[in-house]
Amino acid sequence: MKKKVLLCSALLTLTCQTGAAAQAQAYMAPGHAPGGMSLARGGVVPISGALINVSILGLIQQPRRDAAPSGMPVCEDTGKQTLCRVGLGNGDFEHPHDPEAIAGWVLKAGEYSLNPYLGATPDSRVLAMPGRYALAASGALLPQASTSAASAVHTYTVRLRARGSGPMPANVETTLMLGGSKEGDAIHYLASADETVGWDWKDIEFKVETAVEPSEALMLIGIERKDNNTPTMLWVDDVRIIRTPAGVTPDAD
Repeated sequence: MKKKVLLCSALLTLTCQTGAAAQAQAYMAPGHAPGGMSLARGGVVPISGALINVSILGLIQQPRRDAAPSGMPVCEDTGKQTLCRVGLGNGDFEHPHDPEAIAGWVLKAGEYSLNPYLGATPDSRVLAMPGRYALAASGALLPQASTSAASAVHTYTVRLRARGSGPMPANVETTLMLGGSKEGDAIHYLASADETVGWDWKDIEFKVETAVEPSEALMLIGIERKDNNTPTMLWVDDVRIIRTPAGVTPDAD
């Protein structure tokens, strides 16, 4: 695994760095990197303001109200809740008021692929990622003072499921980032997991203990397809970020 950092706008006018992370168990590498970097191993894959049309902050507000994660309370305070989920809107892609779109997510096509889109399995709706460097990103504001420059306050465990549908395996990289809540604030790389998936659903998990300011923090997650096996579709589902006290790993949910 390579330590990586990134610098980009809290509007998610992303030119974000993720490089090669070959393990599902990842660690934090706080700091800054020069601008002009991307979620791709090579080249630049920016998510521009023209694509988003509004800031990531505006983008996540409605999905968070209408489609809060199910099965576990959303984190609303700094320390009283011992187990809660970061309020990603539509992490299961089952938004009740927008079934034909992927509300709460910013989508970017790869160099030679279409935009990610809302797909379906017999059981649920899923994020369909059709080709290399297809990218989806979302985020949520953390309760104020959730982070600290001195020591880790919480452990954040990222969980999702992914599978391929086709003759060849698919590769997905999931990256967790943290930044300020204002335009132009630095965005820090926290951790990532790089996984190869086949026909069966694969549970992907990694965790990080944040120790990075500011007190008003925006947590971002990026999901990017890394392989070039275009006959295979990559499906992603049940994306969630679970917060526990520092050093505590949540049970299976």
